[in-house]
Amino acid sequence: MGSIEQLTASLTEAVATLPTQGPINDEKRNAFYAAYENLRKQIETPIDAAVRVIFGGYDAIALKVAMDTQILNELAIAEGKPKSVIELSKPSGADPLLINRFLRVLAASGLVKETGEGEYAAVSLTGAFSDMSPLSKSAFHLLYGENPLAKLPQYLQKTNYKNPDDSWNGPFQFAEPTDLQYFEWIQQHSQHQEAFTTHMALQRMERGPNWFEFYPVEERLLATDKDTSKAFLVDLGGGVGHDLAAFAEKYPKLAPRLVLEDQEHVLADVDKQNFKLNPNIQRVPTDLFKPQSVKGAKTYYLRTVLHDWPDKQAKEILKNVYDAMSDDSVLILNENALPDQNVSGFQARIDLFMMSILSGIDRTFKQFYSLLEENGFKVLATYRPETLAPGAGTIFEAVKKH
Repeated sequence: MGSIEQLTASLTEAVATLPTQGPINDEKRNAFYAAYENLRKQIETPIDAAVRVIFGGYDAIALKVAMDTQILNELAIAEGKPKSVIELSKPSGADPLLINRFLRVLAASGLVKETGEGEYAAVSLTGAFSDMSPLSKSAFHLLYGENPLAKLPQYLQKTNYKNPDDSWNGPFQFAEPTDLQYFEWIQQHSQHQEAFTTHMALQRMERGPNWFEFYPVEERLLATDKDTSKAFLVDLGGGVGHDLAAFAEKYPKLAPRLVLEDQEHVLADVDKQNFKLNPNIQRVPTDLFKPQSVKGAKTYYLRTVLHDWPDKQAKEILKNVYDAMSDDSVLILNENALPDQNVSGFQARIDLFMMSILSGIDRTFKQFYSLLEENGFKVLATYRPETLAPGAGTIFEAVKKH
């Protein structure tokens, strides 16, 4: 094994040559990140770890301030040309001294580049967080979670460290404060609603192949589809229809038997998206906590719905699905199932994000099995894509117990 000096030299050389090697696919990039994390853990001192963990939130705050004050927009528009903090402070009227203090943090994080005293320029990542990129809306959504997350220790002290179990009475309501559940709250705040919708669309792009590419639809669903007069697939909480649009593209003849269900205000935004939903797909306004209006469908499909809810509300949702299912109906859950051990840092942090804004939970495989079995379902099988990206979905196939 080489010395630390040799390893340092190799990494330095790799940094210098990497840009000339072309794009890196997700599998290779994820493998590199895993190796990088293992290396960091080997050489990190207790003080290094304390600085990394304790000061990690400061980068997020600096990003939020930079987005709010239009700094990143100004740098992105300049296309690499340096701008002084005086210039960058003009759109918001902010104090240049204040702007400089936050920009130093972003420069250390690699989101901007310091080119001189009180002077900065964009790097390749800068534009991703400007208004020109949809990622900025996703960042806006996730950064808002910093507020309830910061107050989570106070909330848990107040509840004697009880796991949050009610989406209407949890960390979000404590931090805001409000009596509204998060999804009710964003309905009254259009910027947050738009950011959430955009975030969900981007999230789907990063989860790898569509579920029907690794789940055997023909064998498990079409081959046992006896009553073609009923709905074939009901997408509960399906948002603006990304999954159904892709499914209908592969199975166009099934479009009239596909049903998109979500709240009325969400369905009203379907035609505003940059993709076209097959016009034959039915759109049904739905409340997950009320009886399901479409009875006896072949398939009831929920994608990352249950992780939004603690067990108390998840059981209500499942009961309404169970009551609507016939004996040959199939429940398909497409969820961010965590491994029962060795959960990645990304997954563990997203779980705390879900806790802080929704009292939700990213469940493990065992927890999903228990949740389904305890609520009248039998899990027949699980399916996963061959290449597992962070946040890749797991399919749980379940039927009613007989």
